Amino acid sequence: MGMFMVSQHMRAEERQNRDAILFIQAGDAVDQETRVIFRNGLIVESFEDGRPDRRGLMSNADLESLELVISRIDTTRVTREITYTDREAYLERVFSVDLNRWVTLIEHRGRNIYRTASDQSSEVIEFLEYIFDKYLSEADVTED
Repeated sequence: MGMFMVSQHMRAEERQNRDAILFIQAGDAVDQETRVIFRNGLIVESFEDGRPDRRGLMSNADLESLELVISRIDTTRVTREITYTDREAYLERVFSVDLNRWVTLIEHRGRNIYRTASDQSSEVIEFLEYIFDKYLSEADVTED
């Protein structure tokens, strides 16, 4: 019964995230930013070390372009690499409406690095870098 309740909670959480979040980037380092792109085009970058949040709003054209490059991802299967350096936890993932699930673009866990096996993931990562440069370089800074 317990596993059933956990799986139901996870499904409800995934439905909730699917409706709200398009992309998330997070890490556990003190100076690591957390970036979220919501489905309405709002971009939020927050920091754990006391720096103020930055926010931006994507244009409809850029939002549609991002959704298009995400839709080209054809698998959620990941590949694993092992490195000699122990890294902090780090995660970048997008929600694919076409696949109806989260796709891991890159994830670091200790010495393990996981990446999606989809060839199109590099296109998504490049487009996300463009989005963050464009909208967060001159973003509104908000004090919490």
